[in-house]
Amino acid sequence: MMEPCNDPYPGDHETAQSLFALAQHYDAAALLVLPMRKKKNAASWAPFRFLSLHAVELYLNAALLHRGQTVADIRGLKHDLIARTDFAESKGLNLEASTVKHLQQTNAKRAYVASRYEAKPRFAPACPAHFEEALKDVAAKVKRMLTTPPPPPPCPHCGHTKLTTRVLETA
Repeated sequence: MMEPCNDPYPGDHETAQSLFALAQHYDAAALLVLPMRKKKNAASWAPFRFLSLHAVELYLNAALLHRGQTVADIRGLKHDLIARTDFAESKGLNLEASTVKHLQQTNAKRAYVASRYEAKPRFAPACPAHFEEALKDVAAKVKRMLTTPPPPPPCPHCGHTKLTTRVLETA
């Protein structure tokens, strides 16, 4: 009988900065494998698509962690790029409309899963330039977000997040 695993879930102790750095490695790896694709062989594009989409997911995770979401909340999004994108945008990430559209189309075609398991994709893969543009946009916007301080945590009593400062008049 196997013993249950008592180790923490992978990624439980990551920070926004460490996830951003990991995303940069996947981003760089995607660019390295891009020249290996063969124009008439859709399966040869799968490593590039997978690495690109995983980098996007990690960048979005970094943004969400920076904005105060828990690792458990983020894990609950599974590999749904639209849920992640919507969540990140609700937290202040402002992606280009073309990036959001590309991620929506990619998600609708389940490209993340297809890039891992399908030798012959059911759908024509998106142009690599669209993946590159989306990746570049997400990386730049998340990097900018990480250079700004995260908002204060919500008040445990009422949930308000805005802090007001008052000047006390002294007599």
